Amino acid sequence: MRHNQQVSPLPSNEELATVPLGEQLRILREHKGLTIEEVSKATHISCSNLLAIEAETFENLPADTFVKGLVTLYGNFLGINGAKTAVLFLQQRDQMQPRGKRKRFFRCSSNALAPKKLAEPSHISSATLAAILLLIIIFSFTSFCAYTGWNPFAYFLKDTQPAVLPLSETIAREPDQNTTIKTTAKLAEKRQKNPYMLTATFTRDTGVDIIIDGNAPVHLQGVEGKQLQWQAGKSIRLFFDQPESAKITVNNAKVDFPTHKKDGKLTLVIPEELPNS
Repeated sequence: MRHNQQVSPLPSNEELATVPLGEQLRILREHKGLTIEEVSKATHISCSNLLAIEAETFENLPADTFVKGLVTLYGNFLGINGAKTAVLFLQQRDQMQPRGKRKRFFRCSSNALAPKKLAEPSHISSATLAAILLLIIIFSFTSFCAYTGWNPFAYFLKDTQPAVLPLSETIAREPDQNTTIKTTAKLAEKRQKNPYMLTATFTRDTGVDIIIDGNAPVHLQGVEGKQLQWQAGKSIRLFFDQPESAKITVNNAKVDFPTHKKDGKLTLVIPEELPNS
C-alpha cells in the first residue's frame, strides 16, 4: 500500500494509555502513514465516521450497534484488539456524556434505523384497492369491446326480443307469388336454352378435352376427387385420356363411362348417347 502521509513515531504504551481511545486510533493510523481516505477505502467505513471516531464527536455517530462494529473493524485494521477497543470506546462515551443526552443521540437513533421503519410500506385500505382493481377491469373490458366491435348487451337482450315479428318484417318475409312465377319462368327458359347438364366426378387423374355446341375444344386436367360441370344447348363431347377415370351424370341421370375410342381417346357424345329415359 502506498502511504501518502509521513510516518510519525509511536508513543509508548504508558503514553497511549493517557489519551482518549479516539486519539489512540488516530496516533496508530498516523504511525502507519495512512490517511483517512486510505483507511476508508480499505475498511469501507465512511470518512465522516472515521473522523467522528477519532475526534470522539459521538453525536455524529450512528447507533451503538453500528458504532461497536465500526470501531471493531477500525481497530482490527490498525492491528489491535478491535472488539476490546469498541467496548472501551462505548464505556468512555458513557462516562463523558450525561445519560439523557446519550439517550438522545444513540438510543433514539437506533429506533430511526429499525427495519420496520425502513421497510414499512405505505398503508392502503382494502376499499381503495378494490376500487382501483374494479376500475382496471372496467377499462380493460371497455377497451376490448371497442377494439373487437363486440356488443355485450346484445347477448342479454336476444332472449327478450318478441316472439312475434313486426308486421313490416312479416310482410317482407311472405313469399311473393309474382316473384315465384318469374323465377320459375327464368329457370325454365334457361333449361330450354341449355337442356344438357353434364357432371363429371373424377376417380383418378386424367386429361380431358371438351367441345360444347361445336365450339373449339378446351383441354382440362381432371383431378381425383374433384368435380367439373358443363351446360350445353345442343351437344357435349368429352375425350378422356384414362379409362374409367370419372363418374358421369347427364341431367342427374347416370351415364356409363365410354369404352370406344376416337382418335386414340375414350369419347362420350351427348345427346347421341343420352339414355332414352
